[in-house]
Amino acid sequence: MKTLRASAILALALWSRALLAQAAPTPIYVTAHLAPECHGAGDFAQRLLARTHRLRWANPGEPGIVFDIAAQTFQGGFVGQLQIQEIDGRFTQRAVEGTTCDGVINALAFVAAVLVDPESAERIETQATAPQPLPPPPIAPAFNARKVFEWGIGVTLGATSATANSLLQPNIGGRLTLAWNGPGFSPWITAGYDQRFNSKVHTVFDNPNQTADTTFGGWAAHIALSPVRWPDTGHYFLRPAALLEIGQLTSNAKISGQNVAGRQSLVWLAPGLGVSAEARISRPVALVADLGIVFPAQHRDYYYTTPGGGEKSAFVVPDAGLSARLGLIVKFE
Repeated sequence: MKTLRASAILALALWSRALLAQAAPTPIYVTAHLAPECHGAGDFAQRLLARTHRLRWANPGEPGIVFDIAAQTFQGGFVGQLQIQEIDGRFTQRAVEGTTCDGVINALAFVAAVLVDPESAERIETQATAPQPLPPPPIAPAFNARKVFEWGIGVTLGATSATANSLLQPNIGGRLTLAWNGPGFSPWITAGYDQRFNSKVHTVFDNPNQTADTTFGGWAAHIALSPVRWPDTGHYFLRPAALLEIGQLTSNAKISGQNVAGRQSLVWLAPGLGVSAEARISRPVALVADLGIVFPAQHRDYYYTTPGGGEKSAFVVPDAGLSARLGLIVKFE
């Protein structure tokens, strides 16, 4: 009798423990890097949660499994990549191909469900079309995106019209970016250095036989700050930014028939406003394009004193000018 009672108590304990284990699904986060033709990570997450009861949305700051998905066009179709980061830090990666992005997202959700819950393959039927979206839970949002910190380093080519009137001065440089990506507030900062190529201005005096050549160059460090990105997710987005350039503008003058060359320099300080566009062209590499308008703090007029005692302007630093850059950035998360 005692043996029977002990067995019943043990069975009840094991059954209760199994119920508790089933009642504690694992928290998840979802991040996405998708082509414009694709929908958001919410589609993937809804399909994943529809296939297994062992997962749930994570609360802010709660440890959980991170599902990172990517889908891009490839040879007339789409290729999708799935990376799963377990709570203990382990990584699992899978890739699928399909003719439509919707099919690829559906396949990624199926693969993810089987990887975290092998029994889910026995409970569901593989379908070519997406299941009906589940209604969002009363508290958790339909898409619980994780904010992701990333940094990048790259090279840029650019030009500015802010150093001299009616001229574009080319430059080459490098940049470092830091970003905290996610819905809503998404701060971003980039800092870089531009080495400006020398540009030449040819000046003819009242006497056509006497001319002068002015070569101006210099360098500038620049910083840009942005609080948001649009859209919140995806591989293509824009950022409005506040700009600041700090550096040095130099000029070297040589008058024909004279062996003496003059040199001047001034501190370059130019605040401004702009926009930065980014397109992820592969997993780690992004193409960036910056366009802004800057306002030089000093408006120096570079001129020559003519033999007759007059003045002949060589070039003038304008009140405002455009600043543009195009570059490639390698990004890390």
